Amino acid sequence: MTDTPGTTRRPRTPTPYGVTGHQVANNIGRLRKRRGLSVYALSDLVHRLGRQVSPDAVSKIEHCKRQVTVDDLSALAAALDVEPQYLLSPPPPCEACKGAPHPGFTCNTCGVSA
Repeated sequence: MTDTPGTTRRPRTPTPYGVTGHQVANNIGRLRKRRGLSVYALSDLVHRLGRQVSPDAVSKIEHCKRQVTVDDLSALAAALDVEPQYLLSPPPPCEACKGAPHPGFTCNTCGVSA
């Protein structure tokens, strides 16, 4: 599609993240941190699997600033050593805090904050 000279495009309204999009973002960040990986290290692992996802893109995905393609989801799941559906689902309750740490604390096992 080409622009007609003298016209301007309307800005695109970004598609808002839904519940599943937020879940994917949270799971990627949680698993990356649990494995002790930086965004650079995760990006490198994904690159080794044949997919280009920059460290900036990983950060944007985790902060719901960039949506994930199906190919990105598959590569990120492989790099994090989980099945893609694991990234789409809520995490199972933590055995240490049962998913509800004390108010004002973060669970050292699962990373959930209260």
